[in-house]
Amino acid sequence: MGKYCDRRGVTVHASARAFVAALIVVAIALHVAPLAAQALAKGAQVRVQVPDFGADWHDGAIGVSPNGCTMVYLRKKALGNYDSVALAGVVRLQKSRDSGWLDVPVKPLVAKEPKPCREGSND
Repeated sequence: MGKYCDRRGVTVHASARAFVAALIVVAIALHVAPLAAQALAKGAQVRVQVPDFGADWHDGAIGVSPNGCTMVYLRKKALGNYDSVALAGVVRLQKSRDSGWLDVPVKPLVAKEPKPCREGSND
């Protein structure tokens, strides 16, 4: 017991198979771990879609307002002459990477915000 033959007829101990399987699971988990589990670093280059600003993407950088809310400070003023938007007002967010843009789920990030930041308006 505890030994298996693979399809090539090689005897493999169950503990070795379990170890290899665990390594594969860990490697996959690390590779696809959601970026949302990490806080966005201050200054991170992002682009966002905000319903109040139309369907276009708006480039900006992550920052923190004086009241502690995570903000996206826009490179160019958006519709309504806005130069920033609270994370709670963002529906799509992408982080700049060497290879292009990476989607970042917004809801888990907003859930980590202080209560006033989750409930407040973007004004």
